[in-house]
Amino acid sequence: LQTYLFSIVILYEKNVNLCKAAAAKFDELKSEQIELQKRLIGIQTDQIDSVQKSVRTEMKSWADVARKNVTQNKVLTTNTVKEAVRAVNEEEERSRNLIIHGVSEGEEGDWDY
Repeated sequence: LQTYLFSIVILYEKNVNLCKAAAAKFDELKSEQIELQKRLIGIQTDQIDSVQKSVRTEMKSWADVARKNVTQNKVLTTNTVKEAVRAVNEEEERSRNLIIHGVSEGEEGDWDY
């Protein structure tokens, strides 16, 4: 009986030591996880700051875009309409011209066939 009780006490002491070692390892892993989470939060904060900076510097408000478009658009007047029609007519006239190599530009003749 004494041997039996002695082996139980030794077993109990080994279990206590094992539990203490497991608790220490658990605390170590928990501390490591907390440190990694802090680093992750720091990286995420840096990324958020970078995105906010980009949004502030790169994005324009709708008012800025509208203001730019208004200043770029010409006001319709009779002169601007006449200029547009004249430009279209000139383009159409150029598309009807025909260049014949070997014939001087001033030669007149019956070219209608």
